[in-house]
Amino acid sequence: MRDQIRVVIKGLGVVGKQFVDEVLRRGVDVVGVGR
Repeated sequence: MRDQIRVVIKGLGVVGKQFVDEVLRRGVDVVGVGR
C-alpha cells in the first residue's frame, strides 16, 4: 500500500513540475523577460 502512495506522490511531483515550468514560461512571456 505504501508503495502505491509513493508512486502516486512521485507522479504528482512530475506533473506539478511540468505545470510550474509551463506557468513560469507563460508568465515570462507575458512579462516579456527573456530567461
